[in-house]
Amino acid sequence: NLELIVGRYNQMLLTMLEVERPLLAANLKAIDEVLQKGLHHLTWKSHAINDFITEAMALVKDAHTKLSVLKENMRAVENILAGWSDNPLIKRKPTKTYNPTEFAAEQQAHLQSRVFDIDHGGKDIHKLLLASNRELKISKGAPAWRTYVEFVNDIVVDGLARTVSNSLMAVAEQVDTAAI
Repeated sequence: NLELIVGRYNQMLLTMLEVERPLLAANLKAIDEVLQKGLHHLTWKSHAINDFITEAMALVKDAHTKLSVLKENMRAVENILAGWSDNPLIKRKPTKTYNPTEFAAEQQAHLQSRVFDIDHGGKDIHKLLLASNRELKISKGAPAWRTYVEFVNDIVVDGLARTVSNSLMAVAEQVDTAAI
């Protein structure tokens, strides 16, 4: 059991990003305190060994669950952003010849759909951040949380930039004389 506790704890520490560490600082401190008590005050013959293992396992499991929720929510954010960038903002059938009015009408409908998707995805990202905050039980004004939100914001900005970049590349391919 002790090997399982230490193994899970080490795995958690290895996968944790620097921006996540302050969010779990209280959990990590509690785990370290319990492990130190076990290392310095207990032996296998101690009567409190089962209590120590139960307490350490509960603390590690709680921290692991919180980190897993953060990781799962971040993967969901990245999936939303990938969906945005995989679908260009401008759409044109390569085999069709358009007149300007027809092209503008088709683009307006497609762009409205894309704006709706991006707006909806933004709301989903906000919900994921709120879910992470609820799991961590941390104040939204806490410096560690604000730093994490800025980190996620930078990822979202990067995703929006990829969306625009991919859309511009799609337009460039459509007007490339060699491709035409």
